[in-house]
Amino acid sequence: MIDKAPDFYFVPTILEMLVDDSEYQRLDFNCTCVFVSGEAMYLKQAYKDLISDKRILSPNLNFGNGYLKELSNFIQIGLDLGVTAKAAEKAYLDAIEIQNSYQDELINLGNEALEEIYSKPDNLAIVLVGRPYNAFTDIANKGIPRKFASRGIYVLPNDIFDLHDDKVDDNMYWEGGKKILKSAKFIKRDDRLFATYISNFSCGPDSMILSSFREIMGTKPSLTLELDGHTADAGINTRIDAAIDVIKNYIKLKSNISDPDNSDFKSADVEFGKEGNYYITSEGERIPMSDPRVKILIPSMGDLNSEMFAAAFRSLGFNAQALPPSNPEIIKYGKAVSSGKECLPLIILAGSLSDYIENQKKEEYVAFFTVEGAGNCRLGQYPVFLRQLIKSKKWRNVTQITLMNEDGFAGFGSKFAMRAIQAIMIGDVLDDVRSAIMAYAKNPALGVEVFDNEFKIVSEGFERNPENIYELLEHFAEAIAEKVPVETPIEKARYVALLGEIYVRRDLFSHKYLNEIFAKKGFVLKIGYISEWIYYVDYLLKIGLLEPENSLRKKLEREIRHFFMRSAEKKIKKALAKSGYYKYSLTEIKPLLEHSKHIIPLDFKGEPGLTLGISMYETLEKYCGIINLGPFGCMPTRFTEAVTIPEMTVERKIAIRQEVEPGFKLSSLFNGKMSIPFLTIEVDGNVFPQVIEARLEAFTLQAERTAQIMEAAKNGNKS
Repeated sequence: MIDKAPDFYFVPTILEMLVDDSEYQRLDFNCTCVFVSGEAMYLKQAYKDLISDKRILSPNLNFGNGYLKELSNFIQIGLDLGVTAKAAEKAYLDAIEIQNSYQDELINLGNEALEEIYSKPDNLAIVLVGRPYNAFTDIANKGIPRKFASRGIYVLPNDIFDLHDDKVDDNMYWEGGKKILKSAKFIKRDDRLFATYISNFSCGPDSMILSSFREIMGTKPSLTLELDGHTADAGINTRIDAAIDVIKNYIKLKSNISDPDNSDFKSADVEFGKEGNYYITSEGERIPMSDPRVKILIPSMGDLNSEMFAAAFRSLGFNAQALPPSNPEIIKYGKAVSSGKECLPLIILAGSLSDYIENQKKEEYVAFFTVEGAGNCRLGQYPVFLRQLIKSKKWRNVTQITLMNEDGFAGFGSKFAMRAIQAIMIGDVLDDVRSAIMAYAKNPALGVEVFDNEFKIVSEGFERNPENIYELLEHFAEAIAEKVPVETPIEKARYVALLGEIYVRRDLFSHKYLNEIFAKKGFVLKIGYISEWIYYVDYLLKIGLLEPENSLRKKLEREIRHFFMRSAEKKIKKALAKSGYYKYSLTEIKPLLEHSKHIIPLDFKGEPGLTLGISMYETLEKYCGIINLGPFGCMPTRFTEAVTIPEMTVERKIAIRQEVEPGFKLSSLFNGKMSIPFLTIEVDGNVFPQVIEARLEAFTLQAERTAQIMEAAKNGNKS
């Protein structure tokens, strides 16, 4: 394409696609995957030295509620190309008409194909299920349609059917996922149709969709083929022949085969309401969530955060327990109930719940605390997977408390929201204190022991008398300052930022205790705050880029929590700064996004924008380096790496800072071509392989050198 030297490159950022125009869809509930919506961004970064930005047309397009919604965007494209607004409008409306005609023609072809299949009693058809760019293209699907056709079997694409009447039950917010699950229901009903699900290696959405797809299919056989550029023809042929045999045997025996009967099982539920929150038991009894028989389980998302969060619940009269940090046994439990392709946080959540139910549950009503959200991350599918797990295991009186990202995590009430945000921020900052003790105390081992003892006093005191929390934190800080002598003052601290996926960066076992590793090298590992994400959600709500549920009660709760949050942050951080192991600073979201939106638009939501923003805004001034951490196969983590690495030079940092702050200067000690230390690590619960250990060592050496230059620049040295 570059060799052909076109005048313009049309590389749109397609955020959402139309699935069904029969009802309105909330923002982010028809999302494309990270690599589709982010394609324009990483391609521009990859070819930035070869293609001028002025030649790239890259509008943000959202077709989630129909094509007409983007008319103004396409008129602007026309104007950019030198076409009149009237001509651009006509061209776009004509294109919509052609697209709609094509869709109608496609449905007619599907109906004709079904008629032909039904014309003979022995006919059957394979329906290719997947995304068009890998299921329907010859190169990507390895000629699978022809392989079935050569064996005398009809092959149809899943987009050839009218699926308007099929509804997706669970919280599916990917447009591709909705189409796949709608197709699954259509195929399940038709005795002549059988599915072949074509996926590709390490596809994040498919790792979550497959469990829902298979649940719909039940006992009806289907073939799943996970392909990549190295998949061999022989293996595909063998799988196809085996699938055909299974299907033919199923047809002969289907009168004796039935799906599992779960009519005797009723899962528990949680009901939020103006008059209070209730637990609905499997027997149908409605009891208050504050009933001591209801056990609220808090999964470990950082040991300090989870303990404080559970204490926040208990301070309001709920029976809550923080589950232990993840470990090999919990991961073993998680892998036993999953395919292993899901991301590590979900495997840990499933393992933690399974471990508790199978080994610790008593006569109690269990509510497992989770969050969900829409958008391009797999997070929102965690509750779906866990619901399926509870149902498949027939765990009576086990359910989830789920709060939603798009609602600002509102739903459990204003009192809880205020207590919870205090708990989260205290856990965030105390983690900084502990990391600094490990790095800069005269006796780190003794310092951590003192920290643990004093933390226990704080968490227990918070539970008994939450109104006294700031005084408790003052006492904590005094005790640390008195009992844990400082070797290096916090003003001289050297920081490395651990960013990326929010769960694994907070979970010590997942990142293999990187805080301890860096402490031994003389660095404080500053792990991205959970509260930072909540501030980010609030910012997106403020500027209209998240669409909350239309609930006055939730809106009021959100506003109370937001108003309370900044005041609480100041009090918590001022108190803990007196420990001598924490340097006071407030979390600000807007400046971070100002330094990343030149590449990642605000509409593209998630950790990538924050990670790039911190990398550009705070490195060489606060941080000596950035670690971008994510679960193995995490697509947002890989996207972040792709768009961030080209920016990680002194020259680019200065240029980006000056776009926002024209007078910004950096010491001449920093050479313009010098790289800023940046390392991506993907974790899967196992020990780091040698290659990661080697990269960590190289990163540490780079961060050490960067720290020396930063110190020299701070001291005004010229060499």
